[in-house]
Amino acid sequence: MATYFVFSDESGEYQEYYRGKGQKYFVRSALLFNSENWIALKDNIDNLKKNAGIQIFTEFKWRYIHLIRMYQEGKLRIKKAESLYSFKDYNLNTLIDFVRKSISLFHGYAESKIICTFTENVPIKPWRLLAGGIVAMQGESKNPTIHNIYKWHLQDLMIRIEMEMQNNNLAVLFFDEDNKKTESHLRNSYHEVYHNATFIKEYKHIKDSLCFEDSRHSIGTQISDYIAGIFNAFLNDNNIYYDLMKDCILPILCKDSSGDYLGYGIKEIPTDENKKAFLRQKIKEKLLDGQPTVAQDILTPYTEEDDIPF
Repeated sequence: MATYFVFSDESGEYQEYYRGKGQKYFVRSALLFNSENWIALKDNIDNLKKNAGIQIFTEFKWRYIHLIRMYQEGKLRIKKAESLYSFKDYNLNTLIDFVRKSISLFHGYAESKIICTFTENVPIKPWRLLAGGIVAMQGESKNPTIHNIYKWHLQDLMIRIEMEMQNNNLAVLFFDEDNKKTESHLRNSYHEVYHNATFIKEYKHIKDSLCFEDSRHSIGTQISDYIAGIFNAFLNDNNIYYDLMKDCILPILCKDSSGDYLGYGIKEIPTDENKKAFLRQKIKEKLLDGQPTVAQDILTPYTEEDDIPF
């Protein structure tokens, strides 16, 4: 029996009552790999930190890149008490190269895989602002609740992980203990999905509860943060990071036997065939140089019986 670690983090924020302002997408990433490789991977990432001038026990977050760029362009002030203060004068290319090399380390292990789920925030119109917050006007359909979005992201992630496991292998999931409210959504959703399996008979190869870690002390969570941020940037057409999506994420992004990433390594929540078709074409044009979304399959081959209709 082999044990696999799955580290997951999110980027962006889901807004049930979205008014067209703020982040457009909510993304959850998952990085899966054989735990036997953990010690070597951690040592290599620690060495990359040293080479980049980053202290071993210091957390560098993906969102710092944008904030540091704004600071260096004179558009933002960074207070000494802020966690990113120590990075404010770093060379951005050095930091981006650290992110690139950190994710690319996992390419050297054939069992490493990436899964990304995303939700696009949809504006609610018309809307009105009351003392208790923004509410949809009478007769208008509402967006899914935050609880349901967290549940659906987890459900699709858990199904895909279960499908990736073979024989008696076990996957253990680690999430960032970002805040108590988010942690509560995740714990309750995970328990609900685990014990009321849908689209799959039961979860035999996933641990029955989530593990939460402080991202400051977890290399795996930090890498999953980079993956979520890069994928979110790709969704938002931030083309300066297309190469990171292409070179770092695509090589180990889950796909089916034909090489299609949609529904396997990338899943839209809730299901939307128009979004799926649009994203498939975008991957083809921006990441595969116009070639069909089929590449050499280095991942676990699927059979027709294995495929789940997402």
